[in-house]
Amino acid sequence: MTTIGTIQDRHFRGGANLNEGSRNNPTDPILEEILTAVKTDMIAVELAATDIGSPAVAQLIFAGQPSDDDDLVIGADTYTFQSAGTSSNIDVTIGGTAEATIDNLVLAINGTTPEGESTENLIAEKIGTTICCIRSADAPGGTAIGADPDIAIDASGATNVSADVGDVNMNTLAGKAAVQRQFATAQLTITTAMITATTVRVAFPFTPTMFHVTALSSGVPVTFTADAFAIDGDDIEITLGTDLANGDVVTVTAYE
Repeated sequence: MTTIGTIQDRHFRGGANLNEGSRNNPTDPILEEILTAVKTDMIAVELAATDIGSPAVAQLIFAGQPSDDDDLVIGADTYTFQSAGTSSNIDVTIGGTAEATIDNLVLAINGTTPEGESTENLIAEKIGTTICCIRSADAPGGTAIGADPDIAIDASGATNVSADVGDVNMNTLAGKAAVQRQFATAQLTITTAMITATTVRVAFPFTPTMFHVTALSSGVPVTFTADAFAIDGDDIEITLGTDLANGDVVTVTAYE
């Protein structure tokens, strides 16, 4: 088993090393350490970045027109379809066609109808002529943002209306809130000694929760079919099969 060093926590500003030494001193021990890492093909960068996440998405599908007084519940908001008259909920006018009704529902979800304002942070849009698509947003009718909102959908009270994901809570969908996370990238060149050892470890200054690996062989991307990669503590363990060969350059990016 071969271990490829530990990524050091070094911080730079304006070209100067904030830990110690001068940027103009060629014998600076920290600079020598970094140059040595580069010379041995181990390049490590620790950064912090914002993972902006992804919006939770659901589609309300209209197989036809809803009936008078039908209710569609989205979180704390109840939308009541009406051909005439009003209710105590957020009213959605039944139009001449299902498409027209969807247009009115979009306005209601986005909080732009006089009958009542929505409260859930969602943005709605019409797709085609039969779908009202809703996404998590920063405000009713606002900008779509990454989130896993606690917003339950219940279309069981609306004739001809159903959700593509069923009557579920939107926090069970693919949405993911934004998060500040660290990531680090390591690069190494495969040697015959590594291949003989069969396993290589790349160490990181945190416990990864996800990672991705790319490799080049004489500048050509390597397709992995036999080699394996796994998180083991603070390391990414590479089990060498037949994909990687001597001289191949492997880049591993891990995320906290």
